[in-house]
Amino acid sequence: MSYYAKGALVALALDLTLRHQTRGRRSLDDVMRALWQLYGATGTGLAEDGLGPLLRDVTGVDCDEFFANFVDTPADPPLAELLGRAGVELRWRGAESSSDRGGRAGTSTRADLGLKLADGDTRVSHVYAGGAAEQAGLAAGDLLVAVDGLRVTGNNFDKLCGQLGAGDVIDIHLFRREELMQLQLTVQAPPETTCTLSLAASAKPAQRRRRAQWLHGGGGKEDRQ
Repeated sequence: MSYYAKGALVALALDLTLRHQTRGRRSLDDVMRALWQLYGATGTGLAEDGLGPLLRDVTGVDCDEFFANFVDTPADPPLAELLGRAGVELRWRGAESSSDRGGRAGTSTRADLGLKLADGDTRVSHVYAGGAAEQAGLAAGDLLVAVDGLRVTGNNFDKLCGQLGAGDVIDIHLFRREELMQLQLTVQAPPETTCTLSLAASAKPAQRRRRAQWLHGGGGKEDRQ
């Protein structure tokens, strides 16, 4: 995982945790302002172990356990639970295509080969751990030539795979460096890796208030989709 993406998710989780622990009186915004005033504006460096004490001083919340669980280890923060406290539902689904970035509801019937091609190319850029491609023996850098006897181009890969279903067995021809290889791959169902967020219609009044405070700075039409 990109540590930039992980950092953004940890920051989201920290903000929601602070808001919950302080009943909305403090947030990550307060911490960032304090960091700027004490360190950014003065050009002073923050000690490696200085963030925890600063968090306690600004918010009154001890976040040592939070950092031990989600910064010092690769564990994912419980975003579904934290967002749920603010009346926001997090759901996972399979991607509908290689360009699907989530953000909306959907149901995927797309077969999953467990790999990703480089943009506009037939070269494999990613082979996902535990996926169909890894089990078949594919590797990053392989240059795909054909799927079940049909030529692969940079634009038709999704179309070629569009009629496949979980359990189908296909032949893949590829070049690995100068060697032409043929591998058999068993198609899998798409993993639930695509995220959808929505305002929870069943949110209780307290959750709606927290949601409004979080999304609109203290009020407003918080149910606008």
